Amino acid sequence: MKQIIYAFIVLLIVLGIGYYLKNSPQVNKNIIPAVSSGKDSILFVSETCPHCRNVEQWLSENTLIKDKIILETKMVEIQENRELLANKAEECQFNTSKGIGVPFLYSEGKCVSGDTPIIDYFKSL
Repeated sequence: MKQIIYAFIVLLIVLGIGYYLKNSPQVNKNIIPAVSSGKDSILFVSETCPHCRNVEQWLSENTLIKDKIILETKMVEIQENRELLANKAEECQFNTSKGIGVPFLYSEGKCVSGDTPIIDYFKSL
């Protein structure tokens, strides 16, 4: 009788774990992430960049974009962020011979540079 009770408890635990994993947002395959490709987007900006402020202002006025994309903003004044920017530009085979200007957007494996092209990209979403 004891073995049946233990087996029943183990079965309940296994079923409980299975139910949790099936319905957990982290592993639920039916939940679609906000970004269409499932990748996060990174906007590289500088504190002193007027073009960056144009993009940031457009984003603040067009809050619905947050429903379509997960956007992280990184300041290039931080060395670690400059290195990440260089890596993303290289990944896109972006011409960096004259440096990499900001604002610079990395999204869905694409690189976009400049305020107007970035805003146009967001509008296309």
